[in-house]
Amino acid sequence: MGHSILSLLVPVVVIAMVVFTKRVALSLFCGIVLGAWLVSDGLVSTLQLTYAKLSAVFYTSTPSFALNTNSLYIFAFLVILGILTQVISASGASASFVLKARKLVKNARQSEFVALFAGLVIFIDDYFNALIVGQISKSLNDAHQSSRERLAYIIDSTSAPVCMLMPISSWGAYIVGVMQNEGIENSFALLLSSITSNYYAWFALVAVFLTILWQINLPAMARHRNVGVGDLRPTPGGRAPVWLLISSIAILILSTCALIFYTGYAHAQSLNLLDILKNTQTSFALFVGGFISLGITLLLAKNT
Repeated sequence: MGHSILSLLVPVVVIAMVVFTKRVALSLFCGIVLGAWLVSDGLVSTLQLTYAKLSAVFYTSTPSFALNTNSLYIFAFLVILGILTQVISASGASASFVLKARKLVKNARQSEFVALFAGLVIFIDDYFNALIVGQISKSLNDAHQSSRERLAYIIDSTSAPVCMLMPISSWGAYIVGVMQNEGIENSFALLLSSITSNYYAWFALVAVFLTILWQINLPAMARHRNVGVGDLRPTPGGRAPVWLLISSIAILILSTCALIFYTGYAHAQSLNLLDILKNTQTSFALFVGGFISLGITLLLAKNT
């Protein structure tokens, strides 16, 4: 099937379903079922293969039952990030950041560079990146009549490429886990060596920078320039200071990085940097680092 034109049917169907249904999870699930059907010889084998592939994300049953701890840690980390994002938003810290930034940002180009810079700094996870940068940039860009379409492009083309280029991220942890499951040794070192060859990610970031610098607009970007313009009042749920937002992100990054180096040292029993990175437990570090950040953010938000 790998050499057949039918192998293109899965991505085509998934993309078409996303465009017409706007339901990403359903589209991806249908793509999995379609892929299983293409390589199977009947309905029963299709269902069996689909179940096997989906369940393998959480556990394996051959040769004996074992939890897929790497995937479970990543799954729990994403749940924690969703909660952390809502806590920051409800506290009013995101709105406070926007109000402060408005005093320094004078035009659309500067507001878009704020979104780009925030996207580069928040590299731990692409979803967390998109959620946080979207919150702190939406009103700021609206105030300077930068269209929502431009902001969506900037966020989307920054969040995923940055995480792809940073091995200390949920994406990097997932890729390392996939390689380990396939029996590839020194998977983290292999991921590091592949960064310079990730041309899509590099070109995507350069394209965003030039789009902002030269103010390049696609028709939809220019057509909706004045859509969504509103005021910048703080969130009714709270008026937390800006430092709550900054400290939450800083604690998340610092705690995760510290745990990555600690787990690598604990397994390698060596101070050699390459040995540490080869033996690091990135998914575990992300989970614990996210949990620490969420706990401290809750305490800080409660006392502000």
